[in-house]
Amino acid sequence: MYERLVASYDWIFPFKQSTFDFLSHRLPRGRVLDAACGTGTYTIALAENGYQAAGVDLDGEMIKKARRKAEAKNLDVPFYIQDLRALAVGSGYLGVFCIGNSLVHLRDEQEVRRALAEFHEILRPGGFLIVQIINYDRILDQQIESLPTLGDQTVSLTRRYRHQRNKIRFETTLPTPEGRRHGTVELLPIKSRQLEAMLEAAGFIVLARYGSFQGEPFHPNVSMSLIVHARRTHAKDRA
Repeated sequence: MYERLVASYDWIFPFKQSTFDFLSHRLPRGRVLDAACGTGTYTIALAENGYQAAGVDLDGEMIKKARRKAEAKNLDVPFYIQDLRALAVGSGYLGVFCIGNSLVHLRDEQEVRRALAEFHEILRPGGFLIVQIINYDRILDQQIESLPTLGDQTVSLTRRYRHQRNKIRFETTLPTPEGRRHGTVELLPIKSRQLEAMLEAAGFIVLARYGSFQGEPFHPNVSMSLIVHARRTHAKDRA
């Protein structure tokens, strides 16, 4: 589905100062990884502000566009085509962030646990992780079937949810000069307590939960997003 969005991606998902501020206030300045970076919008913005930022994404066209954007700014930002479940980007990162509802594109809970284990592996002890997904407490409890349209008058993406057993069928419609393009992908709806439990099992301490990148508190029945700020445990945390 996402290969069809590459040309319009930055219109539909533009840079937001609030998202950048949230990340930069919670990620230590140094080596950070944007896991599922898309076209590298926040990877590049962090690099412009003194971070040693790198990005990974499974979609090769997204990575190509991210590299072109970095080159246009004369920035040496490494971007890799890689799977969250098998990262090969070295270790010693001070921070990892996985936003854009990316984690729930994995097929099952076992794969999510594998990705969280990979994040733990590449982080230094005491390193920070930020994960953002849609608030599926609200989606599932209220059986919500549509999300706000993304984009503007130039380009817009309509989003619908079809509830299935243990999964959500995510359907999109993108108007283009060639006609309306439809996409479908299955999502794994992870509730807040479930995500926290998986993080703790992977060796993280949950520091805070937020309902938006404006830093609002998370409310299961109201918030559009779930953002979890966590820290990889030190040996002293287990003592």
